[in-house]
Amino acid sequence: MQVPRPPDEEARLAALYQYAILDTPPEEDFDALTQLAAQICQAPIALISLMDCDRQWFKSKIGIDVSGTSREVAFCAYAILQPEILVVPDALEDERFANNPYVTSAPYIRFYAGVPLVTPSGAVVGTLCVIDRVARSLEPQQLSALKSLGKQAVTQLELRRRIIELDRTTQKKQQAQAELESFFNLSLDLLCVVNFAGEFKRINSAFATGLGYTQAEIIAQTVSDLVHPDDRDRTAQALEQLSQGQLIVNFENRYRTKNGEYRWLAWKARPLIEDRLIYAIARDITERKRLESQHLQRLADETAARIQIANILESITDAFFALDRQWRFTYLNHQAERLLQRQRDELLGKNLWEEFPEAIKNDFYTQYHRALTEQVSVTFTEFYPPLDGWFLVRVYPSSEGLSVYFQDITASKQAEVALRQSEERYRLLFESNPQPMWVNDIETLQFLAINQAAIQHYGYSRAEFLSMSIKDIRPPEDIPRLVETVANRAPGMTEAGIWRHRKKDGTLIDVEISTHSLNFSGRRAEIVLASDVTQRRQAEAQLLEITLLQQTILNAANYTIISTDIDGIIHTFNTAAERLLGYSAEEVVGKQTPILIHDRQEVIERAAQLSEELQTPIKPGFEVFITKPRRGVPEEGEWTYIRKDGSRFPVRLSVTPLQDSQGQITGFLGIASDITQRKQDEEQIRQQAALLDIATDAIFVQSLDREILFWNKAAERLYGYPAAEILGKEANFLYQETLGELEEAQQHVLDKGDWYGELEQLTQAGRKIIVESRWTLVRDEENQPQSILIVNTDITEQKQLAAQFFRIQRLESIGTLASGIAHDLNNLLTPMLAVAQLLPYKIPNLDERTQQLLKIIETNTKRGADLVKQVLSFAKGIEGKHSIIQLEHLAWEISQVASETFPKSIEIQTDLPPDLLPVFGDATQLHQVLINLCLNARDAMPEGGVLSLSAKNIVLDENYVHMNLEAKVGHYVVVTISDTGIGIAPDIMDRIFEPFFTTKETGKGTGLGLSTVMGIVKSHGGFINVYSEVKQGTKFKIYLPALEGEKALIGIPQLLPKGNGELILVADDEAAIREVVKASLETYNYQVLTASDGIEALALYAQYKDKVSVVLMDMMMPSMEGPVAIRTLQKINSKVKVVAVSGLSSSNLVNAARNVGIQEFLAKPFTSEELLLALHRILSA
Repeated sequence: MQVPRPPDEEARLAALYQYAILDTPPEEDFDALTQLAAQICQAPIALISLMDCDRQWFKSKIGIDVSGTSREVAFCAYAILQPEILVVPDALEDERFANNPYVTSAPYIRFYAGVPLVTPSGAVVGTLCVIDRVARSLEPQQLSALKSLGKQAVTQLELRRRIIELDRTTQKKQQAQAELESFFNLSLDLLCVVNFAGEFKRINSAFATGLGYTQAEIIAQTVSDLVHPDDRDRTAQALEQLSQGQLIVNFENRYRTKNGEYRWLAWKARPLIEDRLIYAIARDITERKRLESQHLQRLADETAARIQIANILESITDAFFALDRQWRFTYLNHQAERLLQRQRDELLGKNLWEEFPEAIKNDFYTQYHRALTEQVSVTFTEFYPPLDGWFLVRVYPSSEGLSVYFQDITASKQAEVALRQSEERYRLLFESNPQPMWVNDIETLQFLAINQAAIQHYGYSRAEFLSMSIKDIRPPEDIPRLVETVANRAPGMTEAGIWRHRKKDGTLIDVEISTHSLNFSGRRAEIVLASDVTQRRQAEAQLLEITLLQQTILNAANYTIISTDIDGIIHTFNTAAERLLGYSAEEVVGKQTPILIHDRQEVIERAAQLSEELQTPIKPGFEVFITKPRRGVPEEGEWTYIRKDGSRFPVRLSVTPLQDSQGQITGFLGIASDITQRKQDEEQIRQQAALLDIATDAIFVQSLDREILFWNKAAERLYGYPAAEILGKEANFLYQETLGELEEAQQHVLDKGDWYGELEQLTQAGRKIIVESRWTLVRDEENQPQSILIVNTDITEQKQLAAQFFRIQRLESIGTLASGIAHDLNNLLTPMLAVAQLLPYKIPNLDERTQQLLKIIETNTKRGADLVKQVLSFAKGIEGKHSIIQLEHLAWEISQVASETFPKSIEIQTDLPPDLLPVFGDATQLHQVLINLCLNARDAMPEGGVLSLSAKNIVLDENYVHMNLEAKVGHYVVVTISDTGIGIAPDIMDRIFEPFFTTKETGKGTGLGLSTVMGIVKSHGGFINVYSEVKQGTKFKIYLPALEGEKALIGIPQLLPKGNGELILVADDEAAIREVVKASLETYNYQVLTASDGIEALALYAQYKDKVSVVLMDMMMPSMEGPVAIRTLQKINSKVKVVAVSGLSSSNLVNAARNVGIQEFLAKPFTSEELLLALHRILSA
C-alpha cells in the first residue's frame, strides 16, 4: 500500500532543507535526546528521523545500525501526517504495517510511538520515535516526556540553524570590513582622517607616498605644518566650516613634500560631528595646475605675438598694406602711409583701383591680378607717375587676399642711371646707398667691389670681402642652386629673388637680391643690391599661421560664431552658423544683425527690460545686444533664432566686445549654442516629476558628481529637506557610509547599470534611518552615462523589529545554555561544600591555618553557588534569597579583592564607618553591583589613579524626594564608588544604563554591566546618581533603603540535629555527591544506601522499603528522571518520605516536585546544615 503524502509536501521539504542537516555527522545534542527517549520509554530502539522526498534519514539512532530507509516502508511517513503522536501498539494488528518488511523480518518491529517534529512555521520535518520488538503501550507520563523531547529536538534544529546563519553573517561582516580596509589602503587617492584641530589621526599609504613621507612622519604633524604659508588662512577657515557641519568640495591648497616642494591638492571633505573627526579625500592636481598655467601663458603669448606682428609691420623699413579679395584695404603700416601720401583712415575699407586709378594702366594691375588668381608670389618694379617714383613691389597671395610689400626705389633707379653715365657718380651712389651693395665677377663670383652698408651689415672688413666670393656668404646647402642659377643666367639679365646669406658671426638672414649685369674694368660682372627681409618674412609667416588657426577654430566650432563691426554689420559667419541658420556666409556678410536672424518682438521686449534695468532709454535693435558689452559686462541670455526657411529654434547667446591693441572696441562677437534638446528634456522632466511626486518611495536623481538634480515629494517627507533647499547640492550629507563605499556603489552602477543594497542615512532632524536603495544608471542620447536615478524605501522600523526579535531569541538561547551549565556546576560544587564542612568533624584537631583554609573553601563554594543562582536569575528570572545585610562587611571584602587583584598603579581608599545601618537584600546581587562598578573604575584608569569606596547613613526628606522621583522619605545607606579616570562624555551620559551600550573595544565589553547594576539596585528599592567630568573622573552613588533599628544577623554556630540510626536512601548520578552525602550523614548518626539512577533506587527501595525512612532523590538523572522515580516510589508506598534535590532551582522543577507531593527541596550545592535540617523536618513531620 502506497504511503500518502502530506498536502503541504513541497513547503514541508523546503522547511526541512533550510536546516541543511541531511547526511551530516552525528551530534551529541541529538544523540542525548534519543538516548533519553529510549530510557524513559524503556525501548531498545529510538530514532530522530527526518523525512526526505523518497527516504527517511536518521540524524540520531539508538539500537539500530542503518542510517535510513525508503519512505514507502517508514512508520514515520504516517506519523508526519498528523499533528499528535502516532502510537502503534501492535504492528501485526495494524493493516498499514502488518506486511511491512521491517515487521515481518529484522528488526521485527511490533511497537512504534512517534511524535512529529513540527517547526515554528508549522511544517512537519520528521519524528522522534521509539520502537520495540514486543507489543506494548506507553504510560501517560512517558507519552508526555516523549512529546517534550520532540519539542527539544525541534528547538535543537532551530538553534543549529541559527548558529549556522550567525556564522555566515559574521563571516560576511568580517569580509566587508576587510574589503573596506583594503580599499582604504589600496586607494590611489590621498585619504586621511583629521580632528577639528587639524591633527592627523589616520592616513593611507597613497597619502604618505604622494608627499614623500612615512605615515608616522605625517601623523606627527598637523595640517597647518604641511600647508603652504599662503594657503593656511583659507585652510583654517575650511576646517572651521567643517567643524560646524558644513561639507567642503573642490577645495584646493598646496602641501609641502618631504623634499621641500609643494604639490597642489583638490579636497572633498565631510565632518562627523559626534566624533569630532573629518574624513577627507584629495587628488594631486599639480599637473593640471601646470597645464592651466601653460594655457594662460599660451594665450598671453598669442596676444603678444599679434601685437608683435603689428609692431614688426610698423617698424620694418618696407611699406606694407593688405588687400581682401574685393581689393579693399584692410591694413596699412606707417611706411605705406608715407609712400602713398595718404592717411590710413582714408584708405581702410576702400577699393585699391578706385583710390589709385592710374595703377590700372601699368604693371601694378597685371601683377596683382596674376598673384591673386594664380596664387603665386610676384616681385616687380614699376614707375607710378602720380607719385613720381619707382617702386620695388613684392606681392604674396593668401585665401584672404594679398599682402603687399613695396619700397621706393626711385633713388636706386636714379643710381643705376647715374652709374651708367658716370663711374665716379656710380661709385658715389654705390658707396652711399644705405642698402648693402657689391659687384662680383659673374664667372668666379669673386667680390670686386663692396659698399659700406654691406661691410656694416655682414661684419666683414672690405679686405676680407675682396678676398671672398659669393659662395663664402652662402650656406653650403644653397651653393648647388647658386651655381645652377649663375650658369643659366642670360647675359645682361636683371635678377631678383630671396636668398639665404650668412654673416660673419654665423647668423643666417633672408635677403632679397636685385642684380644687373655690367662691364666692370673689362670683366663681365654684376652689381647686386641686397635687402635684409628676415624680419618681414618672419612677420609674414606668423601672420599667416595666426590667420589659418583662427579660421580653423571658427569653422570647427559646433556653435554659431558671428562677428560684426561697431555698427552691427556682419564680418564673420562661421560654418556652424551656416548649418544652423540655413544662410551661406556670402548671403549675410555685409548685412546687419539682429534684423536678419532675430525675433523683432523679443528684441523690443528686451529693450524695455534693459531700459528699466539701466535707467536709460535703449532702442530696440543692435543696441540691445551691445549696451552691456560696451560697459564691460557680457550680454548673456536665451533668444529665438529665425532660420532662412522661417523656422525658429532657441539658443543661448553670449555677446562680447572685440578690441584692438589699444583697447578700443572695434566690433562685437556673438557666440550661440542650440538649446532645443535641453528645452525638450526640461519639459519631459517636468512632466515626469509630476508623476514621481505621487510615489510613496523617496525618488531623486543625482549627477555623476552626486549633485542632486531632482527631489520628489516623498523624499521631502522622508528626509525633511524641501526640494528648493536641496537641489544643486551634493548628496554626500545624506549618507552614514564612508565615501569609499559610495564610490564602490557608484562604480558598480557605472559598470553594471544598476545597484541594490541597504544604506544608513541621516534626515534633516538628525535621525538615523535605514533605506533599501535601488540605483539605476541613466544614459543620454549618445548612450553615455548622464545621471543616477535612486529609489529609497524606509525599512528602519522593519530592521528594528528584526533586531529586537533576534535579541530575544539570543537571550532565550543563553537562558537554555545557562540552565545546563548551572546544573553541572551545582553538581561540582555540592561535594566541595560538603567536604569543607565535613572535614572539621572528621578531623577535629585541625590546626588553625587548615581550619581557615577550609573556611575559605566553604565561603567561596557558597559564593560560587550564589553566582550560579545569579546566572539563572539573569537567564530564567529566578530571584535570589534576600536577608538582612551589613554593607560595611561586603564593601570591605570588595576593597580587599581590589587591593590584591588591581594594578599597583591604582590606589584603593576606603571610608566604611562601623555604625552603618543594615539593608534587606540579596548579598550576592549587591556584591555584583559593587564589583561591577569597581571594575569599571579600574578600566577608566589605564594609567593609574585613585579608587575610593565609602559609605554613610543618610536621611532623605520631602525636599529631596520632590527633586528625585525614585527616592522615598526615610533612612538610606549611600555607597559611593569614585575614580580619577577619563570620565564620561556628556553626550553619552544618558545612555550608559542602556542594555548592550558600551564604549569599550569589541570583545572587551558586553554592554550589560551597568544595565544589570541598575536592575539590581531598583529591585532593592534603591536608585543611582552619577557625576562625571571628562579627564577628571566619575562618581557613582548607590542609595539603598536602610532597616532602621535593625542589626545584621551574625551567624551563630548552632548544634545540628543528629539522626537516630535512620536509613536514608541517596539517589544521585554523581558518584562524588553520593560519597560526600553518605559520609556527612553517617557522621551525624544516619545509615545510608546509595543508588546511581532512578531504576537502581527503585530496586533498593523495593528491597528495603520497611527500613528506609527518607529517600534523597536527584530530580535529573539518566535512565529515569526524579519525578518518574518518585511517582513509582509512591505507587510502592504512598507514604514514602522524599527530599528532592537538583542542580537547577527553576520554578518548573520546584513545581514538578510539589506536584508529586514533595514538601522538602534542596538546591545544589547545599550545606551539611541545610541537609540535616531538611531531614530533621521531614522526619519530625
